[in-house]
Amino acid sequence: MMCNSFVIFTIIQAACDSQCRFVYMNCLSPGSTNDIVAYRRSGLPDKVEALPLMRYVVGDNAYTPTEHVLVPFSGSEKDDPAKDAYNYHLSQVRIRIEMCFGRFVSKWRILKNPLCVKLRNATRIIYACTRLHNYCINEGDTVLDINPDNPIDLPAEYYQQRGRGLQGQSQMREIVLEKVNSRGLSRPLHNVIRNKY
Repeated sequence: MMCNSFVIFTIIQAACDSQCRFVYMNCLSPGSTNDIVAYRRSGLPDKVEALPLMRYVVGDNAYTPTEHVLVPFSGSEKDDPAKDAYNYHLSQVRIRIEMCFGRFVSKWRILKNPLCVKLRNATRIIYACTRLHNYCINEGDTVLDINPDNPIDLPAEYYQQRGRGLQGQSQMREIVLEKVNSRGLSRPLHNVIRNKY
């Protein structure tokens, strides 16, 4: 099928809640843009870093850890059993954005193929679909809630800290890692076995 207009490829930076509703969406960077560059251009970092202490978002390894951005450990660090457990439990939260995009594209099938529209209309279509997606969920198109058995309570001394930490380092990530480890949480055996084969 030929298009008379441009085929649009764009990087979408988005955040969602536990119900897979979009709470932020930006699709202004071209498709060839690196994820971290698109993130920095999006305006989302200012919103994330302005969160109150003890509030954070979860991202993948494309992002830099800060006091408000938790990312998995990578490289040789992920071989440590405690850090592997942290990575597993973090992925259980991070999977929500994957589910959100999966449902988004499945529901609005226009997004399954390249958009054959003028450039100015591409973002309008995506934003319209985003709002309709959220509306459907609000009206009863439900998704199972994340319901952790033991939410992680963080130490009171963290609440008194006012520093943001160094770029690329995160005290919050270390605190959450310590809490996961102190509760004896680990990657489930069925997941370990599946990953070996």
